[in-house]
Amino acid sequence: MSQPEFAQSFDAQDWAAAFCDRFTIIRVEDEELMDEGLMIGWFANAIMRGWDEHERRISYEQWLEVGTKHKFCSEPVCNTHNGLPSTEEEDAMWEDGGDPCVPAVRLYP
Repeated sequence: MSQPEFAQSFDAQDWAAAFCDRFTIIRVEDEELMDEGLMIGWFANAIMRGWDEHERRISYEQWLEVGTKHKFCSEPVCNTHNGLPSTEEEDAMWEDGGDPCVPAVRLYP
């Protein structure tokens, strides 16, 4: 059995629209107590909570793989023996007598 199109989406608007298409909107004295806007908020929070849980469970190795793949960080290096990696622009600044700031984060695997 194939999943409905909205089930493939990470967009809360898609989930809210599908929910409202399937269920009756609650009204009291002509005032909507549950509308698509409320459902967008509900599903957005649920989707983000799922992402947060995924992020909490990710291993150091997975985190490092994602970070290096997307160039958020370098491969781990030994600062004592190899020094920190630098860009060509930073190297040129050093050669010209500049003092480039090289932000660093120490990794604790």
